[in-house]
Amino acid sequence: MQKDFTGGRTMHMMAKINGSILLIIAASWLLTLCSTPDGGYIEQNVNAGDLFIAITTNPALKQNNNGEPFAWHACNGADLFVKGYKAWHDTSWLNNAVKYYRFLLDNMKVAPDGYLGLIGRTFRHELWGDEQVSDALAVNPMLEFSELVLNDPELTSIYGEEAQKYIEFAREHVIEKWDKRGLWRVEGEYGDYIFGNDFIDPDDPAKWVTDTSCRNSGMSQKFNIANKLGVTNLRLYRITRDEFYRDKAEKLFFRLKSNFQYFDNHYVWHYWVPFYEGDVLFEKNDLIHWTAVHPFRAGYQASEVKQIVEAYHTGVVFSETDIQRIINTNLKVMWNQDMVHPAFINSNGAIPDTTGIADFLKGAKTGNKLRNMGTLWTALVDFDARTRWLYEKQIENPKDYKAKIRKAYYFNVIRQEEPDFKRKYVNDKEVKTKEVPFGNSSEITVATVIPYIITEGENSFIITKSVATGPLKIELYSHDGKERLKTLYQGDIIGGTDGHKGFRMIKWNGTDPDNAEKYRGDYQIRWNLGDGYRVYKVSIIESEK
Repeated sequence: MQKDFTGGRTMHMMAKINGSILLIIAASWLLTLCSTPDGGYIEQNVNAGDLFIAITTNPALKQNNNGEPFAWHACNGADLFVKGYKAWHDTSWLNNAVKYYRFLLDNMKVAPDGYLGLIGRTFRHELWGDEQVSDALAVNPMLEFSELVLNDPELTSIYGEEAQKYIEFAREHVIEKWDKRGLWRVEGEYGDYIFGNDFIDPDDPAKWVTDTSCRNSGMSQKFNIANKLGVTNLRLYRITRDEFYRDKAEKLFFRLKSNFQYFDNHYVWHYWVPFYEGDVLFEKNDLIHWTAVHPFRAGYQASEVKQIVEAYHTGVVFSETDIQRIINTNLKVMWNQDMVHPAFINSNGAIPDTTGIADFLKGAKTGNKLRNMGTLWTALVDFDARTRWLYEKQIENPKDYKAKIRKAYYFNVIRQEEPDFKRKYVNDKEVKTKEVPFGNSSEITVATVIPYIITEGENSFIITKSVATGPLKIELYSHDGKERLKTLYQGDIIGGTDGHKGFRMIKWNGTDPDNAEKYRGDYQIRWNLGDGYRVYKVSIIESEK
């Protein structure tokens, strides 16, 4: 290989299939998968240079030429250069990857504090901003490139210098930047990134303009964005072996797992869940942002599963049991079990709206065709034969260059091995799963305590959200969940499926309401509603006053 950076080598709308026929069909396609583990090889049918041109000359970039809008459009397909190389081992994909990363870096601007970013228009303010999601969209593909290159001595000799530049950029201008700005927040074992309130006047870009009244100011990140930064930290950890990045990734993904709703052997989780006091509007019995499973962007949860899978493969937070429960959500709850016309509902069991009410989506650039329509979680192809079969049906006739690359990557790389739960990126690194005490309620959709480390005498918020109306009991239990210690609340909750409805919030300061006992150490808060319950762990510490 020569050093060349410019060219070169719908349970809803479902058809009712007789159970015995379904078993025969299932046995047939499982046998097919097992008998052809190589899946066939797809010859290169897409040119890397054409991909570079298509992404960088995307007409959408004319109207979205800076800031977060630029990041979303310019980074759509950014992962395909590395996937193209892995599919065909043609270094033209890596040469064009370097050109593409330079294109992204050339669009970076300097913030008033000296850090670089895709600064420009945001979806939050009339002034310009530097957004966390833009950083993750830009650097994650670069880090994927760097990891590939540095794990191959021959590639390192060609691209190693470029790979190191991307690593240093991510360390300084992403992770360090948000740390220095005070927008990385830790609450015990959990962590999240916070929206800032400093903006930039494009006519005077040398100084910050602070506006605390802006939309989402001080709000914690949604999971699909937080997890993108989680992936940034995962990749930096795998490349550098620096536990600093693993710790951040662990805190981000453990926060997500701690908010999983578990029942009927599967998980459900919301698009956003409050993280710290700044998210809570207690006097209004509401939150700074709605909380629910996203009703019309199923791709968000699909991307979150992809991020969870990368954490699993890195040996961070998630166990094989977690992955199996996520598979159960996608294939037992969401899939209609129809192998001729597969369709998916939302992960919370909501049925897609086919009445025309969802016409509000006509003006949306992204989203499902129907409200509450789900999708296949394709990242699960690593583990599950049924997911592979459904994905193969989905990619059977690729219509554009991006789909062709993804199909080739699937058949030439993923399909070369049988599905299993082997962790791809662990090697000699430590596997450290994190356990959460789950309940079994299908009705309590949010059950959290903010902050969960309670300083005695200082108020915390115990937050409940339910889709059902009924008598609610909130109790304090011992740390192992075996002993009930005290009832903290008993009364009705009025349920609601709207993202701002169905709440019951109470304050508790970590003390015994009857002043009979003193609490110190680890405990559980348990919610009981109907036949179901949920659990969240808390710690009570002594005040330093």
